[in-house]
Amino acid sequence: MKFILIVFIWILIIGTVILYLGTREQATGHTGTENHFSNVSYDIEILASFELEPNPFSEGKGIAAGEKNTPSLRILLNGIEVARETGQHKEMKPLHFKNAAVLETGKNEFYIEAFSALNKIGKDLSIRLRIMSGQLIKYEKTFWSDGENSIRGTFIVEVPKKEE
Repeated sequence: MKFILIVFIWILIIGTVILYLGTREQATGHTGTENHFSNVSYDIEILASFELEPNPFSEGKGIAAGEKNTPSLRILLNGIEVARETGQHKEMKPLHFKNAAVLETGKNEFYIEAFSALNKIGKDLSIRLRIMSGQLIKYEKTFWSDGENSIRGTFIVEVPKKEE
């Protein structure tokens, strides 16, 4: 009886994961085959409440292994890296990436990953992501740390279809 219960629980867990992965594409609205762009490039502005520093354990190498271009900030748009900052960057000083994002019509998912010094563990950290067209802020979101020295988060942006 215990064996049947264990098999049932495993089937339930695996089924839930498969269901989640199958609906994830629908939730973000990004299938990877669509090619409908808004033809507008947007600037990205980042404002961090902490000093950005390279991740010492990045991608299996990091500065601990002598890597020079370890990112202190990465921004991905629909799974493709559109902005990266290496090295240190002062707190409360805006960081601009010109023409970094070309958004598709429909849903677009931004993923941000930022790192602070290890001595910031346990402190409240925040980072603001702004998607701008010239001086006009089109989309904005603030991300908060959860007691770690890094901030990771996603932000879904909906771009309406243009009327013809």
